[in-house]
Amino acid sequence: MRSLRELRRAALSSGGGAASVGGVSVGAASAAHASNRQSDDSRLRRPRLKPLPHQKSVRALTQYIWVLALGLSFLLAACSVLGRELLPGFESQDATLFHDAGVVHRIDYGAQTALIGGLQYRFAANARVHVNGTRGAWSMLLPQMKVDFIYLDDGPSRRTIVELYQLPPQAEIEGY
Repeated sequence: MRSLRELRRAALSSGGGAASVGGVSVGAASAAHASNRQSDDSRLRRPRLKPLPHQKSVRALTQYIWVLALGLSFLLAACSVLGRELLPGFESQDATLFHDAGVVHRIDYGAQTALIGGLQYRFAANARVHVNGTRGAWSMLLPQMKVDFIYLDDGPSRRTIVELYQLPPQAEIEGY
């Protein structure tokens, strides 16, 4: 008796129609199935095609976006941690912003503090300071300058200046 493979070959060699081999009828459908199977086998053996140039650029762009998103998330996390250190107590429930004015009596450059109107204040690392109408640094302040400032009060001994403006010498300040 012949095998199924031999029967299919005989059907294909007869022109794709129905064939009878050894009393067994092999129809056109089996022959078509056999030819499809051979073409499936040939597809499996095809070499893999290289990606097109635009496909490479899309893949690279996707990877670049993921790297940027990851970097941005690390940057935001670092900023939130540093923000708490630069303005201690700012996120605390007890911290309150106040506005005041006074005369600078003494400045300690090493401790980054100033005695203004009899109270000790320290300067935030990112304090906005305006001296002589332009943006400057807190180290430009001198004794006897009149200033208007906003500070963060987080307890009796924790006052941190976050914004300071020098006033003109002829400005009048209440209490002086």
